[in-house]
Amino acid sequence: MEFILGDDEIKKSIREQEIVKEVVTAIQGLPNFKQRKMDMNLLNCVMNMIENLVKKKYCLDKKLLLKDIYVSLFGKLTPEEESSLDKNIEFILKSGVVVKYGKLYKLWLSIKKYFRG
Repeated sequence: MEFILGDDEIKKSIREQEIVKEVVTAIQGLPNFKQRKMDMNLLNCVMNMIENLVKKKYCLDKKLLLKDIYVSLFGKLTPEEESSLDKNIEFILKSGVVVKYGKLYKLWLSIKKYFRG
């Protein structure tokens, strides 16, 4: 099976599922997340999470990941919702609010979280 799919394809697929699961779990912890289906703040939060979880070496399609996460959270999207989601994604990307944090900043946050309990 590894010969057919290739080692990188398997790792890429596993990483996609890990990212979807991690983001979905985090968003489901929010109160009333079902009511925020088309909320720009939730979309921005999900986009930032994806940006910081995806590594360049896997070459994952972030837009496809986002749609997989939304389907996992809210069920199948209607065509109107998908087009609205696409427009909102483009708006957020153009506004430049999606930020990729460096390793030192992530380390600092982990240390801070550890000591705060």
